[in-house]
Amino acid sequence: MLTFLRNLSVASALAGAAFVATPAVAQDEGAVTGQSDFTVSGNVAIVTDYRFRGVSLSGGDFAIQGGIDVAHSSGFYVGTWASSLDDGGSGLGDMELDVYGGWSGDIASNLKLDAGLLYYIYPAKDQGFGKSGYFEPYVKLSSQFGPLGATLGVAYAWDQKALGSEDN
Repeated sequence: MLTFLRNLSVASALAGAAFVATPAVAQDEGAVTGQSDFTVSGNVAIVTDYRFRGVSLSGGDFAIQGGIDVAHSSGFYVGTWASSLDDGGSGLGDMELDVYGGWSGDIASNLKLDAGLLYYIYPAKDQGFGKSGYFEPYVKLSSQFGPLGATLGVAYAWDQKALGSEDN
């Protein structure tokens, strides 16, 4: 129950940060608009089972998830995402925290590229904050064909201690 409450607190904090109100500012007619090149977005979800690449990381139970992203009009972005987990003896702990950054944008007519680096962190009590984390670069190409979309992507994690000194 304590784990559930801690994960609920993390998700609540993420949700609160995503919905912080910003003050409205009046603008004189003819004044230059002060639109920012940055966009901040957030998400919160309660899911019935957190599955990652076909493997349940919540032990078949529900999970609380949430994230915050900051994107720039140039296509660069950074973000973080978290989910509650069911340790179940895996040694991963009770939470997954992902930190990522990358670039996304059009590279040709009707062809979009998304490339970045993701760091998965599993702050287990007995392993410390960063000892169970690993890096994973990714790249995706996507396109639209009328109402249909297609995406081709690859993610690769090189030989790292948290992966048992094997690539993934």
